[in-house]
Amino acid sequence: MVIADNRLVPDYGGGVCQVATTLYNAVLLSGLKVTERVPHTRPVPYVPVGKDATIAGDIIDFKFMNNSSYPILIVSQVQQDKLLVSILGHREGVSARLVKTETQRSINKAPRQYIQDPLLAPGQVVVRNPGIDGHEQKIFEIIMENDIEIERRLISKTVAEPVPEVIALGPKVKNKGVLNK
Repeated sequence: MVIADNRLVPDYGGGVCQVATTLYNAVLLSGLKVTERVPHTRPVPYVPVGKDATIAGDIIDFKFMNNSSYPILIVSQVQQDKLLVSILGHREGVSARLVKTETQRSINKAPRQYIQDPLLAPGQVVVRNPGIDGHEQKIFEIIMENDIEIERRLISKTVAEPVPEVIALGPKVKNKGVLNK
């Protein structure tokens, strides 16, 4: 499955973004510089929101650069149906240093939209689109030395607009001559 027009549809390439996402997370943990990254337009099930990377042919790519003074080695392997990506290298002046991430997230609830559908039976209600909540998420890289935060930098900001929930309503039921309790 791939995301097209904010919907899941069967197409070639489904799953390739999981590889890009795994590499993206390894790059974040290694401290390398991300130069191009596009998140999905909707949450994906295999990684927390905001920690994904999309690729699509020649249109969308994930790029990073080795901003260290030393070469790096990227090693990938599959173990027990899981992709592992390791970035090996050397960091100058690193002692008792921990790199972690922190996420700040706010949710924007999907609005509800009603439409009249004369093709439905009187009083019938059909959910045409369940809707998707929107969100804004920021991910920070935090560098700790000896349990003290020494640096914090924004590494990712993802904004996804909500997709309205669309509910179709059939014609109104006529209640003439009926008593309501």
